Amino acid sequence: MGEYQLLVLISRAANVMHRMALLDMRSECGALPTGTLGSSASGGLTISINQPQIADRKALIGKTLRTAHYRVSCEDVGDFLGVMSDPNDFVAEAQHVAPPSFAPLVAVLGLLRTFDWKTDFWFDYRDGTAMFGEQFIEYRRPLYVGEEVEISAVISDVYEKTGRQTFDVVQLAFTIKGDWDGDSVMTGKQSYILFK
Repeated sequence: MGEYQLLVLISRAANVMHRMALLDMRSECGALPTGTLGSSASGGLTISINQPQIADRKALIGKTLRTAHYRVSCEDVGDFLGVMSDPNDFVAEAQHVAPPSFAPLVAVLGLLRTFDWKTDFWFDYRDGTAMFGEQFIEYRRPLYVGEEVEISAVISDVYEKTGRQTFDVVQLAFTIKGDWDGDSVMTGKQSYILFK
C-alpha cells in the first residue's frame, strides 16, 4: 500500500470515527444508536449504522405517577361557563358547585401535572406527536369551588396499534380526591396516543 493510499485510509477512518462518536450519544428518548466500522477485502472501508429503537413501553405498565393538585377556582369555572352553549343553567349554582361538565377539564389538566413526557412515557414531545385518546370518568360527587383536589394516577395499560402510522396507546387509571371530605370525587381512565 502506497503512502497516499495510507493517508486516504487514515483520513477516512478518522472521519468515520468522528461520525460514530457523534452518533454514540443517547437521544432524548433513551435510544442508543450503534454502528460498526470494518474493512473490505479490497482495502475499502465499510460502515454499518443501526437506527435507534424505541424501548418497549409495555415495561411502563404498573408505574405510579407523581401526585398532582388542582384548586377549583371561581375564575376557572366562570371561564368554562362562558364558552358553554347555555351557561345560564349553572351560573347561580357555580358560585359554590362546579357543573358536572367541568369535571373532564379538571381530569385532563390534573393528569397533565402527574407525568413528565420524557421520563414517564419515554417520549419527546418536542419532535414527536402525541394526542389525547379515549377518556372515561365515573363521577362520585360534585366539585366545589375553592376545593383543592388531589390527582393520582398509574399507567394501567400500554399497547401498540398500526394504521397509516404505528403508535403506542398509554392508558392511565386515575383517582381524584377532594380536600373537603377526603373522599373520591371521580375515578376513570385517560389514554394518550404516542406516534412512533
